[in-house]
Amino acid sequence: GDQATDIESINFAPNGTPDEVQNIYGMSMALWAITTPTQLISYHEVKFLEAEALCRLGRKNEAEAALKEAVIAGFANTENMLIDATENWVGGEVNLGADVAEDYFEKSVKPLFAVNPLKETMIQKYLSFFGASGESTEAYCDYRRMKGAGEEFVELKNPLNTNRFPYRFGYGADDVLANPAIKTAFGDGQYVYIEPVWWAGGSR
Repeated sequence: GDQATDIESINFAPNGTPDEVQNIYGMSMALWAITTPTQLISYHEVKFLEAEALCRLGRKNEAEAALKEAVIAGFANTENMLIDATENWVGGEVNLGADVAEDYFEKSVKPLFAVNPLKETMIQKYLSFFGASGESTEAYCDYRRMKGAGEEFVELKNPLNTNRFPYRFGYGADDVLANPAIKTAFGDGQYVYIEPVWWAGGSR
C-alpha cells in the first residue's frame, strides 16, 4: 500500500483482535531500522534503573534528575533508530533531539512524576524500550516484576491479557520432544498463562 504521511491515514491493528490479513495495517518504522544495533544494556536503561531506585528510596529530586536524563537518552536512541529507518527505506527527516525530549519531559512527564514518581518512571521506561534495539525482553521482565510485586503501573490493553498474558517462557520444542519428564511438565502448554515464575509466587 501507499506510505501513510499523517496520523489519520494510518490503519492501526486493534490490540488482540486484528484480522489475519497481510498489507492492511500500518507497520512501525522500527521494522525498517535494519542496521540499528541490538543493545545488551543501554545508557537510558541504566538511567531508568537509577531513577527507579531513587524513587523507591524516597529521593524524589534526584530521581527526577535521573529520569530526565533517561528520557533524553531514550529519545536519542529512538532518533538513531528512526534515522536508520529513513536512510534505508522510507526517507524523510527526523528530529527527536534533546530540545524535543526536554520539552516532552517538562510538559508531559514532570506533572505526572509529581503525582506518582515511581509509576511515571516505570511508564517512561516501558515506552523507551519500544523500537529496534532489542529491549522488548527488558520491558517484558519489568512488567512481570511489577505484576509480581502487585504494582499495576503499566496498563496493557490487549483483551487477551485477561487470560493469555504469558507469565513465563515455555520449554523448548526440542526439550519437550526429547525428554519425557519435560513433556509431562509442559502438558498442554497452558501453564505459561497461569503459573508465575518462582520469584513471583510460582513453585518452579
